[in-house]
Amino acid sequence: MVAAEGDIDGAQVIAAIGSLVGKSLVSADGASATMRYRLLDTTRAYLLGKLIESNELDSVARRHAVYFSGFLGHADNANPAGLNAERLSSEHPANVRAALEWSFSDRGDISIGTALVAAAAPLFLKLSLLSECLRWSERAIADLDDADRGTRREMELQGSFGLSLMFTKGNSI
Repeated sequence: MVAAEGDIDGAQVIAAIGSLVGKSLVSADGASATMRYRLLDTTRAYLLGKLIESNELDSVARRHAVYFSGFLGHADNANPAGLNAERLSSEHPANVRAALEWSFSDRGDISIGTALVAAAAPLFLKLSLLSECLRWSERAIADLDDADRGTRREMELQGSFGLSLMFTKGNSI
């Protein structure tokens, strides 16, 4: 869970979200098997300001990036050929982009970023976000540290880079 950390446990987070839904500051969508929550734009802007003011933005951004790296890695390992493109395309590309932008920023964590690119590449490929897959794969390969060279992570990144390069530039390069 992205919101729970330190002295805050999952039950407190759930109670807080319920309270925010009750006050119409968060919208709830129970149309699918999993309840989905979305911050209203005004709430999102207010909370972003509060995170910056309290110097907690990087901590939350880190947890967000780690969450999506794990979520996509688990989805890929559990069902590599069957990522639910409809669900993922409506919910996650913007979250993944935000996590990648933070990971590769000056305040981010390259190790989290390279893991996230490796986990997100199947999503980008499945959704035909080929230029995006190419850009992030190339960036992650360039930023791999020596410990990750020659590993499965590099192999996954090289494979995603090669596929996206072939489909965006052709295979005559």
